[in-house]
Amino acid sequence: MFGATKWEEELVKWDRERRKKGEEEATRERWQRVMRGKKERQPDIAYWRKLCSFLHVGDKNWTRKQIDGVESDVEEHLGGEDGKRSTEARLARDGFVVCYRKREKDILTQDLISNLRRGVLRIVDEGWPPSFIYMYDEAIVVMFRLQALVQQLSGEANISNGDFLAWVISPQAGHTGFSPHRDRQPTDVAASFRADGTPKYVTCWVPLSHATPDNSCLYVIPRPFDPGYTDGDGETSPLEVCLTRKEDYQNVKCLACPSGSIVCFSHRIIHWGSAGRPDPEVPPRISMSFAFSDASYEPPYLASDALDPLRRFALLCGQMVVYQDRFRFPREDLNYFFSAFKAGVHESAAFHPTYTAKVMKEYASFVAELDAAGQGGITGEEVQGESEDDLDQALEAILDANELDPCILDDFQDDFDDYVDNPPLSSDGPDADE
Repeated sequence: MFGATKWEEELVKWDRERRKKGEEEATRERWQRVMRGKKERQPDIAYWRKLCSFLHVGDKNWTRKQIDGVESDVEEHLGGEDGKRSTEARLARDGFVVCYRKREKDILTQDLISNLRRGVLRIVDEGWPPSFIYMYDEAIVVMFRLQALVQQLSGEANISNGDFLAWVISPQAGHTGFSPHRDRQPTDVAASFRADGTPKYVTCWVPLSHATPDNSCLYVIPRPFDPGYTDGDGETSPLEVCLTRKEDYQNVKCLACPSGSIVCFSHRIIHWGSAGRPDPEVPPRISMSFAFSDASYEPPYLASDALDPLRRFALLCGQMVVYQDRFRFPREDLNYFFSAFKAGVHESAAFHPTYTAKVMKEYASFVAELDAAGQGGITGEEVQGESEDDLDQALEAILDANELDPCILDDFQDDFDDYVDNPPLSSDGPDADE
């Protein structure tokens, strides 16, 4: 769709070799052996630097140099004040906007995109989930550059909140995107927008490879065709409201875009990642997402220095727990992520209490499901009874956060579970990626 490139051919080869060798299972086993052999709860910075020697870790001076002048880059990309107003109006009107790369020195450079793409593949080969690309400063540079764009389009109060994820979707391996959902379902929808209509929560989705219908791209239902966007959904399925007639399906927009594009959308837009075409010549799709929110609506997850790689590691482990219902990690993996997150919380008190409670709530749900199935939450070398201690600690953190604001955890929720529990279009259950 966007023209064949050498790196796309390399992606096809990488995907083919992994499937031929059963590499996914091999790398998972290798990663689990590495983790079991470590006394520490997290690998040190030297480990990450060695893993991707072409990327930076914890280099604050380099990071700051990469974001110098970002305001002028954003202004030039948008086309001055008139272009800014036009783009801002599209985001408010439609609930989303796509910013395509226009030149080599753009908001996101081609070198930045290609190095991150290469890094994701290296991380996955080592057995880590793709989201751990955020251990590298290049991902943080993207975060700060996107923050400058978001603030131009939706207000300076919207800052990075730490809701980071990344994906590698291989149609040949049966991967698909997240099923339709909104990113947030606040109890008071109107309060999640400002008086001028700008959203207090914006997600930026960045494909590191071309995103097409063949390898999975985003689809959205624009705001004008979605009554629940501003009014709330109540007890009715949003899709049933938006897609009542066959003509309504023509309102769905496919957001195919080349690598390095930036898709910005509000927390209320209904969106999903499609299933691709299982063709051996179709390369996997690699992408990242970053969320930005007004602290009055959703506070930043990290309460301290987001440039600290070790705090980033704890955050990423927390993210794996928060999204466990979608990624469906093996039990041992999720127990490791939860333990590493707890270590980060205890060592630095780096996280906002509401985010800590969110992680604890998801882990409590995970443990409860395993206990109900008679599988238990902790296995292997973990001491007997730790599962119960973790569950007690999780419930205590949830209660502490609820005392701060009884509604805060409700506002943290998206509606993915609702769509899965009551799927309006299919009964296939949750998907793997976005």
